[in-house]
Amino acid sequence: MTSDDRTEDTIEQGRTDQTGPLPYTGPDPARVHHPTPDHVIPGGIHQALTTQPPARRVKHPILIALALGAVIAAGTVTGLLLKGSPPALITAHGTELVCTSILGDGGTPAEIYPDVTDGTQVTVTDPDGKVIGTSELSSTRDAEAAELSILPGEHVDAYAFTVKVPGGLARYGITAGHDRGTLYYTARQMKAGPRLGLNC
Repeated sequence: MTSDDRTEDTIEQGRTDQTGPLPYTGPDPARVHHPTPDHVIPGGIHQALTTQPPARRVKHPILIALALGAVIAAGTVTGLLLKGSPPALITAHGTELVCTSILGDGGTPAEIYPDVTDGTQVTVTDPDGKVIGTSELSSTRDAEAAELSILPGEHVDAYAFTVKVPGGLARYGITAGHDRGTLYYTARQMKAGPRLGLNC
């Protein structure tokens, strides 16, 4: 082999070394750790990521107080509706007649019954005896009193009174004068006008 042939082989060998793959000088692949992402399950199957729901915002204390007040108010209104409104008042226009006989009693009504006259208090009570209304007697003209007065020796004084009482009660007790007893009337009789009589 001539010197020219050796030189040509050396050049060819150099080309081969320059164009061939360079040796790997990095870390050993077997020792490199590859972390698995949180959303990757071993085996290579992906799943949808689950996100935590956003935290609920705490309502403002004023809003909570207003809401609570509205609930209480609604409950109160409901209770009142269920309980019902109280009965309407009754305006009773009553009459009391006081009768005497000259022959039997020996005097006029004002002389025999001085506690039942103009200005005498009239008291109305409920079934439990509680006073629910008061009024006063006032002299008046009355058709029945006029009829009774035409009898010989008879004297009749008529008095009127007006009183307002609650409606819807089982009975109403009316008293006028001292120790004259209590007379009882229904709600219908109170509306029609209660009539009392003393010695008539």
